[in-house]
Amino acid sequence: MTLKPKPLRSWLGGRSEPRCPDLGPRELETLDVLWRDSGLSAQELQGRLPAGGRSAITSTITSTITLSTVQSTLERLYRKGLAHRDKVGRAYRYRAAVTRAEMISLMLQDMSREIGGGDLGAMISGFADFVADDDPDIERKLTQVLERKEAGDE
Repeated sequence: MTLKPKPLRSWLGGRSEPRCPDLGPRELETLDVLWRDSGLSAQELQGRLPAGGRSAITSTITSTITLSTVQSTLERLYRKGLAHRDKVGRAYRYRAAVTRAEMISLMLQDMSREIGGGDLGAMISGFADFVADDDPDIERKLTQVLERKEAGDE
């Protein structure tokens, strides 16, 4: 008997519903493809998923993915509201319903509520510490991003 890992919010005693649905590695890989190439059939998407190598999103080794698995994954993303589909002939064509930036924003909102108690200051400070290790010029870059956001350029 294998135990399914609990979502982070259940370990932390969170009572509110998350804004972002729980996503598995295959769903994240599929969304990554849909963010790059929109309007794909399940067969086209299958050919673009990583096979036998490391996934850029999850850093896990993946094996060949069957068409049935791809179709199931797309159906789950559609039901979660993260993918749109249009019937073309006898098949559906899929596109992401949210942008990568919107998904990251939803995940950060959940994390802020669950771990930071809604304190965005702690969240931003933790993020800055995290990226400062890789990029010492982060303060200037963050300032530029905030200025563009304020000006409505982003």
